[in-house]
Amino acid sequence: MSYIVELTNTADKQLEKLDQKQQGRINNALLDLCEFYDGVSNKKPDIKPLTGKYDGLLRLRVGILFYNCQLSIEEDHHTFQ
Repeated sequence: MSYIVELTNTADKQLEKLDQKQQGRINNALLDLCEFYDGVSNKKPDIKPLTGKYDGLLRLRVGILFYNCQLSIEEDHHTFQ
């Protein structure tokens, strides 16, 4: 099973507003996340499930920033949004 990162249009626009350094850190964190869940890496990302109002979402920490994402499971791959 492989994991793929798909950004929503809103997330993509927000990412584009960040400086290049921060964009790179987020891209690396998402790559690390996919590699961990694919079994390629043992480095567990700082991610945890959210509860309450945000139940069903995951929180990914990148440096001092936090990003909410969603894991979608499809027949041939998993997608982080």
